[in-house]
Amino acid sequence: MGQSLVNKYETFIKKSIEDSGYILGKDLNLRIQKRFGLPADHARKLVQRIASKGTISSSAPVSFGNGQYAYYQSNSLLSKETILKITKEHRPPLYRILSLMDSNSGIISFYEIMKVAACPVKDSTTKGTVLSKIVYEVEQLDLGKAFEDHHGNKFLISKSEWVNSEKKMEEHMARMKTDVSFIPDILRSLQSYNLLAGSNTLYRSKATPSKGIIHNGFIWDAIGYSKTTGINPGLAIESVTEDKQTLVVVDILTYREYTDHDFQGFFSRIQAVINSVKYRKRKVLPIIVYGEIQTKKLYNTIHKLGLITIDLASIYGSNILKVITNLKSLRSESLPDQMNPSAIASMVEETLNTLRLAGQEENLKNIKGDLFEFLMYPFINSLFTNSSLQQGKKYSQKAETKEEYEYDYVVTVPNINEIIILELKGYLSSARIPLGDTDTKNSLQWFFGRTFPFARKILNQQVGNPKITACYITTAQFHPDAMEYLGSINKGKLKPTGLKVSYDGAELLQLLEERGLQKVKVIVEKYFIQDEVED
Repeated sequence: MGQSLVNKYETFIKKSIEDSGYILGKDLNLRIQKRFGLPADHARKLVQRIASKGTISSSAPVSFGNGQYAYYQSNSLLSKETILKITKEHRPPLYRILSLMDSNSGIISFYEIMKVAACPVKDSTTKGTVLSKIVYEVEQLDLGKAFEDHHGNKFLISKSEWVNSEKKMEEHMARMKTDVSFIPDILRSLQSYNLLAGSNTLYRSKATPSKGIIHNGFIWDAIGYSKTTGINPGLAIESVTEDKQTLVVVDILTYREYTDHDFQGFFSRIQAVINSVKYRKRKVLPIIVYGEIQTKKLYNTIHKLGLITIDLASIYGSNILKVITNLKSLRSESLPDQMNPSAIASMVEETLNTLRLAGQEENLKNIKGDLFEFLMYPFINSLFTNSSLQQGKKYSQKAETKEEYEYDYVVTVPNINEIIILELKGYLSSARIPLGDTDTKNSLQWFFGRTFPFARKILNQQVGNPKITACYITTAQFHPDAMEYLGSINKGKLKPTGLKVSYDGAELLQLLEERGLQKVKVIVEKYFIQDEVED
């Protein structure tokens, strides 16, 4: 091939790129074929040869649409705006990730990436791109970088925010925890509407907000089954096994508005389930629950496609948005000491009052329990001065399967070399906490017999051989067998220095009085204490 001919090709290719700033390989090949009459394979090899010389630059290894690389001028880079333009047309999942990362102050969790990009959990024959490849591509495009916090939660953070990565991850986890806080209450509401059967419902938990439910190879906020059939030959009473029931998949977003990006990711996952061999004959009922939705147009689109949408305000009243706002503030600012204890108590009181005025205390038990944990911060802070307080601390170990638990407060008291693990339960005082067993959640034995020993085993590995103790604080009462058990362990090594091993509602009020925390005491009395006792 003569030098003049090569120069002619190069000049044409460079001019083709200059026209729009970039061009995809397929389009460039077609132009070359049309201009010079070359066969497709020849044109493709010509482009590769010229790119390898550095005359033009390539987006390799990142491709856009059917494996096509983007070509651009060698003395420039693909701008963020150009990448967004290309991906919007040729790689919608990647476009959704980049757009949401931008609108979310430069951060997106790996969990959200898997949702909005409809990433299959494992590489398979599905059309979706696995998480690791998408993260790699964003890093190759120099638009983001993967970070991991000390709890093992992973995020993609835009380049401009790398210097603030620790703070960004902490703030974003607080937002994700706000979403998770509502899930149990939302699912109870769906059960009351008969949209969900009472059993076999799985959902993203408070302990692991960065992990969802894996079903049919994809990630979901919640899944369950419904016997609700409408009027047809298959009656609900006959739907006694899962294969005869409708699969319910739920997308839940409360900390920010629900966008078209979220919907496209959800709908792509639904289509993958519907088209799978296993579920081809099964009905799927998709439900979207949101605090706010991006546009009326999006709302109408979702309805036209036959999905159910539920506005949180339609369930819990318009004041629910104030509750969400306060929860986000409490999660992101109450610790460490960005908000003083008095301000925390005031915000908790305002939120509890909002729930009461809306008549939603009973329906939002999970949220009320979370608020009790925040309310106890001023109290715990007064008990353990000059100590380290960690809220929502997680401990995990991996043997054959990973085991992990979250603890309401872990207090390290350095002057006496003691670590106290506190379990808090903000129930109505009319409730009674059972002794239970190590397999029964929300029982005494779940904490003292299972989760506390797990944490103690890990903490015993720390330097200095600290004393590990436990304290169970609730606004409720204890069943007689639970009281007998607590009395026995209160005489042993589990008893914290200067405290009992447990406090019920009446004992908590007395302790708050003794500590001079009158404001916290009044809030506990007003929102958690009742005269009647439930058996």
